Amino acid sequence: MFSYYGKKNILFIRFIYHNRYSYKSKGRRSIVYAWGNSDGGWTGHLPSEEYEDHVSGATSVYRPKIVASLQNKSIRDVACGQGFTLFVTQQGQVYSSGVGRYGQLGLGSLKEVEGITLIDSIPEKVITCAAGDRHSLFVTEQGHLYSCGYGKRGELGLGTISRRMETPQLVESLAREEEKIIKVAAGHGFSIALSESGKVYSFGSANDGHLGHGEVPGGIFLWEPFHSHRNMETSPRLIRALEKEQMEYISCGSGHAFAINKEGVAFGWGCGRYHCFATDNEVNWEQPQALFHLPGPWKQIVSGGAHTLGLTKGGQVWAWGVNHFGCLGVGEQRTSPGEPRIVEKLLQQAKEPIQWIAAGWFFSMAVDSEGYVYSWGRGHAGALGTGEEEDKWEPVAIQNEQGEPLQVDRIYAGFNYAIAVKDE
Repeated sequence: MFSYYGKKNILFIRFIYHNRYSYKSKGRRSIVYAWGNSDGGWTGHLPSEEYEDHVSGATSVYRPKIVASLQNKSIRDVACGQGFTLFVTQQGQVYSSGVGRYGQLGLGSLKEVEGITLIDSIPEKVITCAAGDRHSLFVTEQGHLYSCGYGKRGELGLGTISRRMETPQLVESLAREEEKIIKVAAGHGFSIALSESGKVYSFGSANDGHLGHGEVPGGIFLWEPFHSHRNMETSPRLIRALEKEQMEYISCGSGHAFAINKEGVAFGWGCGRYHCFATDNEVNWEQPQALFHLPGPWKQIVSGGAHTLGLTKGGQVWAWGVNHFGCLGVGEQRTSPGEPRIVEKLLQQAKEPIQWIAAGWFFSMAVDSEGYVYSWGRGHAGALGTGEEEDKWEPVAIQNEQGEPLQVDRIYAGFNYAIAVKDE
C-alpha cells in the first residue's frame, strides 16, 4: 500500500499478492479496467481516452473504463507505483506505462510513456512484479529476480547503488544462492522477496527497521564485502527472525512490511507511523513481531496513505490507522487509530465473502467472491470509480460506464487511480 512518509507524498504498492500469489487466469484473455487520475498515462489510457479538467489541467476517468491497448491479452499480475504501472501477461511478457525518469519502466530510456509498452530486455518469462516509489521488481518462471529504476538506497539488490537503472538487471546474489523467488514487494527505498521455501529476504534502506534485521544494518553476503553501505543493504539478506516460519504472503507500506505464514499468522516490522501495526503507539519495530493482537487468520494485509486493511481467510475486512476522508470505511465516527475495526457496512453490502482487497493513497477497495467491487475513502480525481469526486465514508458498490455493476476478479490501487482485471 501507500503511505505519507516524511515531507514528500510517497505512494507505491504495497503488497504482492495472495490470491494473486500464483494466480492463473481462468481464460485466454482478460478485460482490464482503469479509472482515476490518468496524468502521465499511468492508467494505460491513451490521451484521447482521458477526460481533461480544464481548470486544473489534470486528466481523470471517473468510472471503470476498459484499457483498449490491453484487449485480447491475458493479464496475470499488475503493480501500481509512483506514477507508473506494470502489467504481466500469462505468456510471461511484461508491459509498463507512465513516469520513467529513473528507468523504472525498464524500457532503456528515462522518458514518460503514455501508452502500454512491452519490456523486451528480460530474457525469461515473468510471472509476477512489484512497483516501489521509483523502482520495479520482476520475478521469472525460473525463480530469478530482476530489478530496474532508482537504486541509491540499495533497493535494486544489485550489490551496488545506482541513481538510474534503465533496463531490468538480474539480482545475481540470489541466483548464485539457487534460491527460487516466487513473490516480491516494494516500498519507499526498500524491497522484500519471498522464496519458494517460505524464506523472506530484504534489501535497500534499513532506516526505521524497514529490513527487519534489528538495530544494526550490517551483514551482507560474504562474496560482496565491499558493497555494504551505512544504513542499507545493497544485496538481498535473509531475515533471520522469520527463518523458521513458512511464509506465504508479503506486502509493503511506505516504510513497513508484513508477512503471513501458512497458518495465517501475520508479522510486521519497520516504521510504526500511523499505527500501521494496530498498536496504541507509533514505535518502530526493528525486527518482525507477530500480530497476535489481531483477529486473523489472515489472507491479505495492505497499506494505504495512513491506513491499513486486513482480509481474513473467512472473508472479513478489518481496518486501522487514520480515517482520513473515510478510508477506513467505518463512517464519520471518531476512531482510535490503533484499534482495528471490522468494516461492517461491507458485510451488509456484499452478498458473498470478500476475496480481495486493495489500498490506495487515501481510499480502499474490495471484491467479493461474486466479483462485485466496492470502494470507499477519498474520491479525488475519480479514484473511487463512482462517477464523481465525492468522498465516501462507507463502502459503495461501483458500476461500469454502462451503469451495470462492475464484476472483476482482481483489483489494484495506486495513488489516485485503480486497475481491475476480469478473466474470461
